[in-house]
Amino acid sequence: MTDTGITSVHIDERDRSVVVSARHLGLPEDAPADWREQGFNAYEEQTVYRAVERLEVDGWSHPPVTDWESEELPDARRAVTLTGPGTSIRFTAAAPPARHRRGLRTGAF
Repeated sequence: MTDTGITSVHIDERDRSVVVSARHLGLPEDAPADWREQGFNAYEEQTVYRAVERLEVDGWSHPPVTDWESEELPDARRAVTLTGPGTSIRFTAAAPPARHRRGLRTGAF
């Protein structure tokens, strides 16, 4: 599977959440059978980090976020870093994050 990359980062200060969306070419091994039946050959995954604390944003630029790192912390939290040219976002969040996926057809994005 080839990643097409991170497509968006949404910071919601009211809900104390950060949502990272990424699109991928190909289907994951555990894709629902109806995705294949509908002709999907790609998918979008949203990772929702909740109970965000210590949010730090150093720059926010138009080039896309290219690196996404996540590390488990001993207190049932995760440390997350998102970086790209001119952008650096760091925070801690409750673990594990929620994940949502939807099937797509190539050319639909």
